[in-house]
Amino acid sequence: YQLVVDEEENILRQIDNLFISALNKSIEEVEKKVHDLKGIFIPAHIDKNKKSIISQLGFVPLGLQYDALEFSRHVKKDDFLKKNDYLRGARFISSSDAHYIDDVGGVFTEIDCEVLNFNAIKEWLNRI
Repeated sequence: YQLVVDEEENILRQIDNLFISALNKSIEEVEKKVHDLKGIFIPAHIDKNKKSIISQLGFVPLGLQYDALEFSRHVKKDDFLKKNDYLRGARFISSSDAHYIDDVGGVFTEIDCEVLNFNAIKEWLNRI
C-alpha cells in the first residue's frame, strides 16, 4: 500500500495499490496507450544509468513515437549526443528529476507559449 501525506506528513489516506512497481507492458504498448488517450509521451531521464529507457534497453527504439525525450540535471545535451548520435534529430526537454524539495528547478525547460495549457504545450513540443 501507499500513504498520501500532506506537507506536515499527516496521513490523508491509504491507497491499496503500489504504484512504483514495474509495469507488465512494453514501451511500445505504453506509448500507444498514452497517444490513444491524446497524451504527451516523454520517456524520463533517459541519460541516467539506472531506471531509464537506455539503461534498461540499451537504446531508444528507433520506431518509438515519443513527443520528446527528457534529460535529468546530470547531463548536457552535447555530451549525451556524442555517445548517442542516432538521437541527434530528437526533441529534448530537461527536468530536475527532483526527489527532494531543494532539487526542484535545478534544471528546467522554458516553454514559449502565449497561453499555457495542455494543447499549447503539445503544439510547442512539435515545434522544438
